[in-house]
Formats: sequence, C-alpha cells, structure tokens
Amino acid sequence: MHMALILTAFVIFLSSEAFVPPYHLSRQTTIQSNDTAIHAKNTKKKQKKRRSGRGKSMQDEILPQEEEVKKKLSLPARIRKQTIELSRETKLHPLRVCTFEVDDVEWWENHDNPYGGRLWPSALAISKFLFGLGRLDGYDVLELGCGAGLTSIVAAECGARVVASDISSTAIQLCQKGWHETQKQRPGRKSQHGKKDDAMGNNADEITLTSKPGSLETVILDLLSNEPLPMSNRSTTPKVVIATAMMYQADLAEVLARRAFEACARGAWVIIGDDDTGMREGGRELFVSELDALEKRKGVAFTKTWTNSIVKSTPLQWKRKQVKILHLNPPANVLLNDSVSRK
Repeated sequence: MHMALILTAFVIFLSSEAFVPPYHLSRQTTIQSNDTAIHAKNTKKKQKKRRSGRGKSMQDEILPQEEEVKKKLSLPARIRKQTIELSRETKLHPLRVCTFEVDDVEWWENHDNPYGGRLWPSALAISKFLFGLGRLDGYDVLELGCGAGLTSIVAAECGARVVASDISSTAIQLCQKGWHETQKQRPGRKSQHGKKDDAMGNNADEITLTSKPGSLETVILDLLSNEPLPMSNRSTTPKVVIATAMMYQADLAEVLARRAFEACARGAWVIIGDDDTGMREGGRELFVSELDALEKRKGVAFTKTWTNSIVKSTPLQWKRKQVKILHLNPPANVLLNDSVSRK
C-alpha cells in the first residue's frame, strides 16, 4: 500500500513543470551560450537581436559595430592614380590631367553604389570633345554625377568655371584630389633657353590653350531631391551641363531626363555621354521617352543631336570603347565631331 502511494507520487512529480531533466537544462545553456557569442561578435554593448523578415529591410536594425564597419567601408583603403593625356592634331602639346580611381576590392563589393569610383569611357569621350573645342574661358560648366571627375578637371584646365557635383562624398574627394594633383604637375622649371617649361619640359610659350586654368568647385547634390541645379545665374555667359555614365539604372535615367530638361529650360547646352550600359539596361530608351514626354507636356522642343564616339586608352586598357553622346541645345557655331544623327 505504502509502496503504491510512493510510486504514484513519483509519477506525478515527473510529469510536473517542477522537474527539468539534466539534458534539457544542459541543452538550453548551450543555446544561450552560442546566442551570446553571436551577439558578442556584433556589439560589445547591447545584446540586441537582429530580426529580419518579409517586407522588413535588414538595414532597419543595424548593430553598433556594423555601423562602424559600414562607416569604414565608405572610405576606400586604396586609390590608384591615372594620368590621362589628350591631344589634338596640332603642334600644341597634349593636355595631361590626373585622376584617381578606387583600387579596393572590399570597398567595391560592399559599397551600395561604387560606380563613381572608377573612370568610364563616356567621361573620356566628352573630355576629348571639350578639349577639342579649345579655350573655354567664360564658360560655366556643371557636371552631374562627376565621379572621379575627369570631365570636370579637363573643362577647368581649359579655362572654364566648373562646379562638379555628386551624391557620393567619396567621389567628391576623388575629384578634388585629381584636380589638386593636376595643379601640382603644372608649375614649370627653367629651360635651357631661360624660359619656363611645363611639367613635361616643353616651352610654356607654345602651350597657349592650357596655360591658364579656370576654377573647379565641388558640391554634394542629390538629383532625386527638389533642389534646383546649382547652375550659374549669369545671363551673359554660356552654360554647359554635363553627365556621363548615368543611364545604368532605370530610376537614374528617368531623373536624369528631368534634370536635363531643367537645364535646357534654363538655357544650358546639355551634353550627356552614355556607355553601352545605358542601352543594355534599357536606361537610354527610358531617358529618351521621359524627355520626349516632358517636352510634349511643356510644349517645347529642344534640338537633339546624337554622336557616336570611339575611345581608346592604353593606361586604362581600353582598346576600343563605343560611346553615344547626346547634345541638347548645342550652339549653332559648334562643330559636333564623329558621326552625327539629328532628331
């Protein structure tokens, strides 16, 4: 009788919540320990669990140390100097400018939009076109999405007042560094004839087109914002707005069309260079349709001229890169080179 009561009580105890088997306790401790170790790698201060799920971005809950990693990745660890030489079919010495590209694989792989960290064929094509125009004294030039800044630097070297804009602070820094490095190479030295030579040892008296640079300023600009383009308000000076390699995404191509329309409406000559990415991703087609729709809606029609350009560069390892250049509102007295198609 007593034995039966004891067995009954023991069965009740085993089935109650008061009893926790040693294995269950050990397993729970192990999970907790692993969980703590995972959080310890992400943050030293908070044991904050990272959640994710359908409709919720992982960026909504960035852990403190992840923020620090993201901050570090915003600045590349290494950059590479590129010296670009532009020439004409004249006796004048070629123009040599310096630019910098990001040479950091980790930065490229982890950055949200790394494309401004390198040079693109369309930037070189428009740089060659601007250099071919000769002196740009008196011109006000605005570049949208300047990236490494090659086009802005060339325009400034030819005498223009340039504003280089980009949403990326890294791109702005690359542009500034390229401009400063280009200035450093300009100061000449005394030649054997007692005259000042340029950085390449050529007599400065022979370099009339590039001897007096203009100016270059930089500004952070989000094209998706409602902020107007930072164009010059001078009514008597010719204005040029430039953009290169910006049709690789549909939304970017669409907003570029709106900004191009804005610049044309304010009297600017707009020059847009597009690599094969624009056609491949459909951005060029979207740009054209959006611009046409804006013109129809506003009751205006701007002159459109497309040119085809082929660029080559040994330092950049470009054997033959095809580029499309669109001119909106080009001056009547400017000869647009390469093959031309008007619309």
